[in-house]
Amino acid sequence: MSFQWQTQKNAQQKTNKFWLIGLIIAGLACLIISFWQRNFILAILTILILFVIFQFSRKDNSTHNFSVGNQGIQIDEKLYPYQFLKSFWIFYEPNGIQELSIESKKTIVPLVKIPLYSQDPNEIRKFLLRYLPEKEQEESLLDIIAHRLGF
Repeated sequence: MSFQWQTQKNAQQKTNKFWLIGLIIAGLACLIISFWQRNFILAILTILILFVIFQFSRKDNSTHNFSVGNQGIQIDEKLYPYQFLKSFWIFYEPNGIQELSIESKKTIVPLVKIPLYSQDPNEIRKFLLRYLPEKEQEESLLDIIAHRLGF
């Protein structure tokens, strides 16, 4: 038994354009104040932060393949064998976040998050319990902010 699905990276994210307009206004206000006070470091920092946020807000429409099977969890061509994983947790809110979070034994990238989209989280949970322990995880502040902003 295995679960496979394919989706576009940002297929189900609803981006609110009002936050983008608010960000532009706040960024311009910060730039005006920084130039008025001759604080050029703040101006450069503001420009860099705005650039990074705009890059993250651009939609990536590339297709990604996900698979949960007997060998491990696969994202595109990258396989995460169960022996290199510590635990899992499924974040699920009806009409909200639906993510499979995998805790890896690696220290560099300890958490891998996979969008579930139309997959049944209960079936995936039952399947994964055969291979990994379920360990509750908290959503980080950065994740909460990113979801609210539509990333």
